[in-house]
Amino acid sequence: MNKKSLLIVISGPTCVGKRNINNGLQLYCKLGLIKSAFSKITLFNCREIRPGETDGKDYHFCTGKELELGTDQNKVLKRIVAGYNTSEYIQSKNLIVTNENKTFIYSVNGTDIQGLTISEIKTGVNFLEIKDDFYEELRRNSAFQNWINSRNLKVLRFFVAPITYNTLKLNCLQNDSTEEYEIYKDLKTRITLRKKLNLSIETEEDREKRLNSGIKEVLEAFEYPEKYDAIVVNPFSENSIPWGTENTIPTKEAKEIVDTFARIINAQLL
Repeated sequence: MNKKSLLIVISGPTCVGKRNINNGLQLYCKLGLIKSAFSKITLFNCREIRPGETDGKDYHFCTGKELELGTDQNKVLKRIVAGYNTSEYIQSKNLIVTNENKTFIYSVNGTDIQGLTISEIKTGVNFLEIKDDFYEELRRNSAFQNWINSRNLKVLRFFVAPITYNTLKLNCLQNDSTEEYEIYKDLKTRITLRKKLNLSIETEEDREKRLNSGIKEVLEAFEYPEKYDAIVVNPFSENSIPWGTENTIPTKEAKEIVDTFARIINAQLL
């Protein structure tokens, strides 16, 4: 396989615009602004499909009948995904089950169960959008590491944040508030926009879970920035106008964000 093949791992809190960045990078590859072929690794996901999403493109969505989980740590985890039957005991907070060429990640305290097909990697730039805690578990999985090493795959890891660390600290001083509350306000605005545009079918309880999870993700990224090749700030929500349509180059500051990713990726492809 081409030694210049890359795995671009992007994580970030809910509604931070990861899908927009994915669309922008795909378009840059089509236009030759990124000197490589582009492939999106489509994860399996157990949550319900949202308005505007496409099964097989955004995720391989698994219905409740296709995926059954036990949440009691003393019970057997039973999973049926895409024809594979797996039974394992839950021994820790997070569990990874590898079955043939599919690796599934289950977070007991999380809201999603995600999985990927190990054989889906292709020559060129491969884009993987995944939750940070899931990826931390995944990268410790021997099957995943063997997959990376056997293909001479270079991993670039990015975190998309809704706000810079300096702005966060300044807002805390100006508003006499906490970092958690300032992040909460930002993410709450984004998730409310998604609801107003009828792009969310989540309950209020689910939205609060995602907000709280997002706060934790942002704070941990700022505390341990060395985990990432870059932390990129996206001030726009995933449904904001400056991005344009899926096949239109983002405008204004939104274009600068994709340009940042493109510069880093092209430098690794040289």
